[in-house]
Amino acid sequence: MIHEEPQDITENAKPFLLKGTNGKGVLLTHGFTGSPADLREFGEYLNAKGYTVKGVRLPGHGTTPEHLANVRYDDWKKAMNDALDELLGHTSTVYALGNSFGGNLTYHLARERPGAIQRIITIGSPVWISRHHVNLVLLPFVKRFRRFVKKRWVSLTQQTKDQLIESGTYLTIPLPALHEMLKFITTFTRRELPSVTTPALVMHSNRDIVVAKRSANFIFNRLGSTMKELRWIPNSYHNPFVDAADESFFAQLERFFRKDVY
Repeated sequence: MIHEEPQDITENAKPFLLKGTNGKGVLLTHGFTGSPADLREFGEYLNAKGYTVKGVRLPGHGTTPEHLANVRYDDWKKAMNDALDELLGHTSTVYALGNSFGGNLTYHLARERPGAIQRIITIGSPVWISRHHVNLVLLPFVKRFRRFVKKRWVSLTQQTKDQLIESGTYLTIPLPALHEMLKFITTFTRRELPSVTTPALVMHSNRDIVVAKRSANFIFNRLGSTMKELRWIPNSYHNPFVDAADESFFAQLERFFRKDVY
């Protein structure tokens, strides 16, 4: 890897592998500045139903924002490939869920390795974020002088903020890493979606304050799959696994993985 990862990973942000019994596996990928802890509860839900579950930790996450600032998108791509290889060592049938930017990485993985993933769910995956065009133009210059910015969580409840902090989500955004994410979206997501033919469920919160809702429509309309759905999630600021997930939500996701019509 280009970036050498430190050893002191936060305990609840470590990657996980839960071995199952039904011969099927699920690859779970968290979002930018998040951690595997966001998806751990859902992973345990799936594992209780027999799935082998791999929770990916993207490089630079679960450590410190300073480490994330030195990561390049090639590091994230390699982590995804390694996680898929590990999961394929346990099962030949693989489904995948990507939360936020984890969905962008999942679509890229599906395109790079056609046939390796049988179903995809993405939730809140970005094509446009707040001030996206300004970021793309100014970030190469701004990041030289200001490497970090604090997140603005003004509209979130204190309970949601506490849950984010507990899961290992960073309170600051490293601008060099944000630039890497935006470059990935421009270089891969926007161009590759028509080549992704895996059956897909595109989900997005109708109250998202982080990623523009039109991102979901763009992804859905551009996806090359003839078997795709678009669903809206009520009452979530962006990451439903933090503020809107319950067993009925988990069941809805799992039903897509075993949907007979596809």
